[in-house]
Amino acid sequence: MPKTCSAQGCLNHHMMKDKKVSFFCLPNLLKKAERRRLWVRACQRINSDGTQWIPHSKYVYICSEHFVSGKPVDDPDHIDYVPTVFKTTPQMASRPKKRKKLPDSYRSIKKFHHNMEAAYEAAEALITLAKTQNTQTSLNSTSDNTIPVNSIENLSSNTSNFSDSK
Repeated sequence: MPKTCSAQGCLNHHMMKDKKVSFFCLPNLLKKAERRRLWVRACQRINSDGTQWIPHSKYVYICSEHFVSGKPVDDPDHIDYVPTVFKTTPQMASRPKKRKKLPDSYRSIKKFHHNMEAAYEAAEALITLAKTQNTQTSLNSTSDNTIPVNSIENLSSNTSNFSDSK
């Protein structure tokens, strides 16, 4: 699962090659509820309606840049018991994060699906065209199977010969 820092205004994520950043999961809601609440408050994230952000996933991370020593410490009296290093202002805390640009692989998949839909529609159009041409051809072929007029005359003359012989 991709790791991104949940602190407001922090753009650190696990794919950054130029920085050595570690990620730490929020404390467990059942075992360390109070510590988790302190970490969430320290993140300074606010919902669009002005209420404090509440993480709904167990996969919420804070990066090492928000701890003085670079990692959390279990001692409640230590400064790194809760993340304390933040470069955000109150204005940044209320701003939503910018949408990330879609990766090229996602765009290429989206383009592939679009092309497949176009190919499918073209194939359906060709099938419909072929069916209408087959219908017209079968109508034309039934008119080609008519008996020529001279054959009818021969038939009628043969019939008259048959009736004369009786």
